[in-house]
Amino acid sequence: MTELVATTPGVFPLPDWAKDQLGSLKGHQKEDLIDGGETGEIAEAYDEARAAVADWQATAGLGRVVEGQLRWDDMLAHPLCVHDAVETRGIVRYYDNNNFYREPAVTGELTFDGDLADDLDDLAALDGVAESRQAVVPGPYTLADLATDEFYGDREEFLDAIAAFLTGEIRAFPDCETLFVLEPSLVTNPPEDGLDERASDAIDQV
Repeated sequence: MTELVATTPGVFPLPDWAKDQLGSLKGHQKEDLIDGGETGEIAEAYDEARAAVADWQATAGLGRVVEGQLRWDDMLAHPLCVHDAVETRGIVRYYDNNNFYREPAVTGELTFDGDLADDLDDLAALDGVAESRQAVVPGPYTLADLATDEFYGDREEFLDAIAAFLTGEIRAFPDCETLFVLEPSLVTNPPEDGLDERASDAIDQV
């Protein structure tokens, strides 16, 4: 029997109050963006915003509640931009729209990081979402498409490494009902013959 579940793809905008508060705490320059090491008042502001976003979803009656990805200053590139083996370069435009991200340049092996799992652990600690969580991750093809490889040296090997990295991150997630994989680059920059099968395998792995 088919079950219809209401949810969202995540990547919520910050509430206005949180945007103002975090702007005062962090600043507004490229070097002020999230690096994965935020603590104190900054971490507390994100915790409060996460709880507010979860409450909005529950109030709307959604069957799956996402963490919101409020820390994703670089949107889909976030998992790489906070990784120790990645250097963040200049600001790049997303898909010819008015959103921007720091270009992630992979300069070392993509080992386990745990940043995504930490956010989901914080979501799991909130009341009322234990049985209805949905995790959200960028897809391996999209993440590879948005990044620059300065370590693996081969496009297929790089895609495989991204898929393995994401798989390791997902294994650390707390229990979730569903996993939503964001793959916009499949539409905006489809893989050419030969890489398309590799991209499909990478998505299946995740």
